[in-house]
Amino acid sequence: MNKILSVFCMCAMALQVFAAPNYTAKAKITITSANADAKTITLRQAATFSDGYDDGYDAEGLGSDLYVIASNNSHWQQWATNNLDGAIIGFKSGIDETYTITVSNVAGSETLYLWDWDFKSYALTEGASYTFDAEANATIENRFSIHKVVPVQLKGEMVGTDCGANQNEWCDEALTVSANNETASYSQNITAGWYNFGLYINGVYKNNHAEFSRDNNEQGGFSYDDQNSWMYADIDGEYTFTWNYATQKLTITFPAAPAPTYETSVTTNAKGLATFSYDSDLQAVENDVKLYKGDLNGNVLDLAEVNYVKANQGVIVYGAANTTYHFNVGTGTSDFTGNELLPASAWDYAAQDGYSIYVLSGNMLYLYEGDQMKPNKAFLKVNQNPISGNAPARISMRFNGTQDVENAEVEDAKAVKFVENGEIFIRRGNEVYNLQGQIVK
Repeated sequence: MNKILSVFCMCAMALQVFAAPNYTAKAKITITSANADAKTITLRQAATFSDGYDDGYDAEGLGSDLYVIASNNSHWQQWATNNLDGAIIGFKSGIDETYTITVSNVAGSETLYLWDWDFKSYALTEGASYTFDAEANATIENRFSIHKVVPVQLKGEMVGTDCGANQNEWCDEALTVSANNETASYSQNITAGWYNFGLYINGVYKNNHAEFSRDNNEQGGFSYDDQNSWMYADIDGEYTFTWNYATQKLTITFPAAPAPTYETSVTTNAKGLATFSYDSDLQAVENDVKLYKGDLNGNVLDLAEVNYVKANQGVIVYGAANTTYHFNVGTGTSDFTGNELLPASAWDYAAQDGYSIYVLSGNMLYLYEGDQMKPNKAFLKVNQNPISGNAPARISMRFNGTQDVENAEVEDAKAVKFVENGEIFIRRGNEVYNLQGQIVK
């Protein structure tokens, strides 16, 4: 009884040792033709297999006409590994030129694909059957391979270093599958311009009949087969085309755009103001900045909006606080007659006797006692009182008839009139004005 029990235990152990692995993928591929014997290979994938020889599962294919090519160039008719992705399949044709692939003994949760070149593939599913043509009496070792996703190929009239010099030359380039099989991509240096293109997705030409650009560089909808997608390459450089298998979208990564160049710039202060001048006509690049010329009336600089910076004229720049605004060469239509804001180029310290100089600080212009003027700034040059020789300590600004920039921003502040010491005043927000529009401190 004990002997029988021992034999039973030994058999159970043997069955456990030789139990079939937990295949993640498995398939038998058979190729037949009219005038040749069937050719077969068996592919097995499981976590327990190595990337080398696995006894009982690997079998050499010496003399076989269908075989897996290992990394050391050996041939195998049965091949077991922990990862079949990228396995190369060799094939020797006979006198026939048409062959049939049939698939059987499929197992595992992963679907494998037999790539035919890098253009189309055959899904290795149970009972699947495919035909292909091949040159007679040839050894073909660069045509077939095993992958876990379908091939994607870019077809486009890409002008550049990789694909020739004219847009009538269509490029067919395979997208390289990523290590995790989530994406496939291809990079190419192309010349700026418009290009038509599409994708071969598993051998079928597809496009989305839409435009790609730097601002719209990711799109799906690749269902058309009779037209093209198109793109605008805005600069010369390397463009990368990436296909996402999960989302079925194409992303075109554009080369980094060169930093924009400007003629000059000015930075506003905490009140959003700056003085500015230049030796040529300029146009502001940004749209959210305003420019003003100035006409001095007593202690108030009346500012009128202009649409450009005139050469050798001073202006007030008004925008967001502590913001740099850029300017390029360009002209406008504004009349600078009566502008009393002087450019920095007009500064002559020796000629300032009898005058008071005012420069911007905060949201007012204050007396300046320096002996040099900063480049590209603007200033006021005011005759001193010929009797007293005194000059006002500061000059306020009135924007388009509204005094003080902070009040100009509060358009909905309610104006309230009141009388004090027999005079009529107007309170708007936190400021008090006289009837001449001047701020009363």
